[in-house]
Amino acid sequence: MLSTLESYAAAVVLAAGLGVVAERLNQPTVVAYVVTGLLAGPAVLDLAGASSLTDGLGELGLVFLLFVLGLEVDIGDMKRLLKPMFAGATAHMLLVGGVGFGLATLLGFGATEALVIGLAVMFGSTAVAVKLMSDNDMLASLPGRLGVGLLLVEDLAVVVVLAVVSAGISLSSLGVGVGRAVLFSGLVAGVSLALSRYMPRILGSTEAAGQRFVVYSSAWVLGFAYLSEIAGIPAELGAFFAGVSLSGFPGSSEITERVRPLSELLLAVFFVNVGLGVTAEQLQSQAVAAVLFSLVIVGVKLVSWLGVLKVLDFSAETSFKTGVSLSQVSEFALVLGAVAASDSVGLIGGEVVAFLTVSAGLTMAGLSYAIVGVDRLFEVGRPLLES
Repeated sequence: MLSTLESYAAAVVLAAGLGVVAERLNQPTVVAYVVTGLLAGPAVLDLAGASSLTDGLGELGLVFLLFVLGLEVDIGDMKRLLKPMFAGATAHMLLVGGVGFGLATLLGFGATEALVIGLAVMFGSTAVAVKLMSDNDMLASLPGRLGVGLLLVEDLAVVVVLAVVSAGISLSSLGVGVGRAVLFSGLVAGVSLALSRYMPRILGSTEAAGQRFVVYSSAWVLGFAYLSEIAGIPAELGAFFAGVSLSGFPGSSEITERVRPLSELLLAVFFVNVGLGVTAEQLQSQAVAAVLFSLVIVGVKLVSWLGVLKVLDFSAETSFKTGVSLSQVSEFALVLGAVAASDSVGLIGGEVVAFLTVSAGLTMAGLSYAIVGVDRLFEVGRPLLES
């Protein structure tokens, strides 16, 4: 293995190179970063390994990911979209989670491991779906707007599931996690009201604020993360609420623009670190099972969305295009897996993380091409879908 500096340099260069390749192949950079970790880590070349530094930077990546997610929450959209979308998205997540749990059990995982897998695969990838729909001019279409609304519901569910998994999966942890989240939401609402009056004075004009947006907003999110951990709430949940509290601030788009590069850098470290933590033995033992699982779960997700959207009275074309866009296993599967495998939680081992890593990578990569060719796919399946 290389020295610490050499290993970090090799990983960064490899990640940058694979990122370029991923862009050319119309693939999510998340896949490139995980592959970087697999190649550089003990699974293949053994050039680098996970360390306390990469673990810490990866944790910061999760904090800033949830912060940016909170910043992008539009309260108006939530009021308008959540009510009609909530029932459909919830039914879909329960079905997919149940099937994921059953499949994982059949593949030989224990009850707790299967439950984590079921929870992890419930969600579609907001980052991947929105980017690819934007690249293919789908966001302004009905399937695009519908997909964004459904992803919003799933993103909110991610926050609750993160709280539950971080506390250890049980009915009591569910009640405690949700209860604390509600109490923390009330605190954030009060602070948000105060911010709407005093934040402009703190930051000054957008033009004059400059780098203060990054410094102050970073202090804000890390402060919320610290307070949430003191209160027994996951730091990521506090970061999400920190973002929500600033989402209505006139300069929120400027904050998002300036913080996103830092968030993406730290997230790159997180996803590389996920790959670094997978050994060759774990990868070999879980690869075949993960491939089979991925094929089934994508099919289940697509059929589930077709059924849910048909009940909501959308056309076959809208249902199919929306379903294809949302049927990958999200990067949040890796986030939940990493949290569940952490020393402080300890619900799963490295084999499950390897399983989720392969499943997420395969589905994100495969459905990226499906989204690009969704019009052709619909024409091929039109007789069956409209029957």
